[in-house]
Amino acid sequence: MMELTNARPHLSFPRSAWECSLGRSSGPNPYTTLERRHLLPRWSVGARDKWLAALGASVQGELDRVSQALTGRIRQLAERYATPLPKLIEEVDTLAAQVDDHLKAMGFTWN
Repeated sequence: MMELTNARPHLSFPRSAWECSLGRSSGPNPYTTLERRHLLPRWSVGARDKWLAALGASVQGELDRVSQALTGRIRQLAERYATPLPKLIEEVDTLAAQVDDHLKAMGFTWN
């Protein structure tokens, strides 16, 4: 790099061409004039993909959780109401009669 700097005065082409050949320009740095809106599309594609993937996974996890809770509640209700009410009333009457018989056998009386 030092040799090119020392050789510069002997070159016959303009200064800007020489600086361009070294990767420099005589004008303002193009990266300092870039605005945020110019940069976003380039870096945000990867970030947007990662964000959407994370958001999708989060939503799917929440849907799974709610679905499992709903399924559990439906099973609980199905078990609770699997036996029809007339059969439950019949079982209660049978058990109440057995309790009454036991209480009479023990000597308890009530009105």
